Amino acid sequence: MDFTNYRYHLTLKQMRIIFGLCSEIAKKFGIDREEAREALKLNFCEAKGIDYFSCSPYEFDALGYYDAIEFIEYLNSKI
Repeated sequence: MDFTNYRYHLTLKQMRIIFGLCSEIAKKFGIDREEAREALKLNFCEAKGIDYFSCSPYEFDALGYYDAIEFIEYLNSKI
């Protein structure tokens, strides 16, 4: 069995941080949290050259653990 391409999904803690940061950004710009999260995800995907992802660790297309670290840093830069 070859697991060289396997990636760990983001953790629940990372998911909570992402949702919290998106809420803060949405408040800052006076927009809906869901709209903010979707726009930020799309911008991050475009900047990083990765496929669209889910912020839920339970979804098949969940963001990877290390990409989640970068996404959190990206979100922190927007606050």
